[in-house]
Amino acid sequence: VVGGLAAYLGNLNVAVKIHRNKLARVRSYMRNANMDQALVQRVLRFYDYLWCRQGGVDEEAVMDELPGPIRKRVAMHVNGTIIDSVPFFALCDDTAKQLIVSILKPKTFLPSDVIAQQGEVGTELFLIERGQGLVSSRDGSIPYCTLGKGDYFGESCLLGATVRVATVTALTYCDCFVLSKDHYNEAMSTYQAPTRRDIDNAVADTVH
Repeated sequence: VVGGLAAYLGNLNVAVKIHRNKLARVRSYMRNANMDQALVQRVLRFYDYLWCRQGGVDEEAVMDELPGPIRKRVAMHVNGTIIDSVPFFALCDDTAKQLIVSILKPKTFLPSDVIAQQGEVGTELFLIERGQGLVSSRDGSIPYCTLGKGDYFGESCLLGATVRVATVTALTYCDCFVLSKDHYNEAMSTYQAPTRRDIDNAVADTVH
């Protein structure tokens, strides 16, 4: 027990050292770039949140190192429930679901960050893993609804180039997974036309 605890503390110290070295490089970069203090504090808050959230583990880097088949199985185990919560992905078979979860990209947003802006051309679907976002008019003066864990937005872009009709702003620290239109098309390329059409129609139904 003592040996195991010592090994754990040793690994933790290594992780803390790596984190501190990264912060030192970030601070040096911001100092050389003459960033204002408010922006500096915002960047440091982002890294502090990642440390609290991941404990120094770069989840994306770990996944990238895994071979394709294992990466898909691990991603399905960790994030499969997110895909299952999206109605139009329920039509996909397990092979397509594994491919989708393996190509999702994690993104973290700080409170008051604009995740999506009304009027911009959307190219990504956002799945909220943790946190809350506010859907509103462009300037935020008219709130429409609040999104939380398991919610998603931007699905219309999967059907083609579309202009976002609302602004989504992070109310809290917000962890999302992002699926680009290109990656969606890659996953759907495994299907014959009738099945692909059914899935696209299901996406269209959620938009309307």
